[in-house]
Amino acid sequence: MIPSLVKIGFISKSFGSVGLMNLVVEEIYQNILSELEFIFIDIDGCKIPFKVENIKVGHNILLQLEDIDQPEKTNLFKTKSVYIEQDMLNHVAVNKETINLTNCKDFKVLDGDGKYRGTIDKINDSNGNIFANIIFENADFLIPLHKDLLIEFDLINQTIQLDYPFEE
Repeated sequence: MIPSLVKIGFISKSFGSVGLMNLVVEEIYQNILSELEFIFIDIDGCKIPFKVENIKVGHNILLQLEDIDQPEKTNLFKTKSVYIEQDMLNHVAVNKETINLTNCKDFKVLDGDGKYRGTIDKINDSNGNIFANIIFENADFLIPLHKDLLIEFDLINQTIQLDYPFEE
């Protein structure tokens, strides 16, 4: 059975000469990195599993995958999205103050009553004001995303519940 996957970040660049890659990850996922045995990398629309050989978390997050030990190989992963199994998120604590709302693309949006209001298609982070482009029933609209509007942020189900006056 194919596991459910959740995007946690992307590979920004190759690092050094021994197969290390710089991994950019949302802060809320950083506490589980040391537990990862496998990650999945999106290559041409397919999520391919790779065994994690080592992850060093410091100023940068440096990832080394099994059998990927040369810069020529790591360069192929530059800008690729990284996923983990959804089951790994069962013990991720979400702090409302540290959530980066600019990485909520593809999250389902719920209103204050838990009613589905659409899916986030794009995030526009303009001058510190964050807006989400929501698609619902073949229409799209913008709403502001702000931590003060946040009721619940569910990583496992990839939903975000907002206290926002959605129109009927």
